[in-house]
Amino acid sequence: MKQNGCPNGHSNGFIANGNVHIASEREEAKNDWEKNYRESFEETPLLAAVITYISYGVLVIFGYFRDILRNYGLETIHSKEPKIEGFVPLYQSFENFYTRNLYIRIRDCWNRPICSVPGAEVDLCDRVSHDYNWNFEFTGKKTKSSQPGLLQLSGFC
Repeated sequence: MKQNGCPNGHSNGFIANGNVHIASEREEAKNDWEKNYRESFEETPLLAAVITYISYGVLVIFGYFRDILRNYGLETIHSKEPKIEGFVPLYQSFENFYTRNLYIRIRDCWNRPICSVPGAEVDLCDRVSHDYNWNFEFTGKKTKSSQPGLLQLSGFC
């Protein structure tokens, strides 16, 4: 005997209603939650957004200018990805440009290794680079720093 359109009265969570399936009560409750949930974000100030875009544009223009100088041999600093025989380059076109001219130059600001236990103050390992931030070497020294942003991101606050 068929009940709910299924043999032996078993159902898969959906109830047949002619040719249309209606969600079960559990699915309806989920849909109600999604309808009532409102996520809010703080509005970005217009001045901050404009300054950010202008700064990014200036960095990109200077990056292209540096690429032109490199092509004509006028810039002596060649901070390019080392080419290793038998390996495919890691970056293509704009990724290579962005990595070479923007990210590599400032990545030491964000990628700071911690040499202590997370807390209100942390010890940061000092590093030095001899190839324009492509590789870093540890100096063995430590610098004390308060890192509230780092602690918030890692879930310790």
